[in-house]
Amino acid sequence: MAEPCERSPCPNALAMARVPARRWATRADLISQLDEARLRIEEDPASAPALDALAETASLSKHHFLRLFRSSFGYTPNRYITLRRIGIAKELLLNTTKTVTQIALDVGCETPSSFTRLFKKHTGQSPSEFRRNSNFGKA
Repeated sequence: MAEPCERSPCPNALAMARVPARRWATRADLISQLDEARLRIEEDPASAPALDALAETASLSKHHFLRLFRSSFGYTPNRYITLRRIGIAKELLLNTTKTVTQIALDVGCETPSSFTRLFKKHTGQSPSEFRRNSNFGKA
């Protein structure tokens, strides 16, 4: 027997997703398509595909994909990718001894200076300050 929310998703889940569609099945399909694109970003945010490729993954037009992704997840795809990269960078800064330059390359930034600007914009600290102010290396 299928799960009760498989083809008729739970109303709470759909309310959170805010996917505009009349039929429950259509909403479930759209959520599934958007989730495929989101998972593609999650697999490797450092080399996340372009918007056109993500829209193709979701089998939607670029405009429709962008609108639905933002309404469902609260961020545009590019913003989502950036936030994932910053999150990974924070983990690497806290849990490894890699250099800031290596981390910048690992998360997909072209140069360490662009990474530092991006990191500081989102956290209020440079990567070095973030690492220094954390509990890294402290017992």
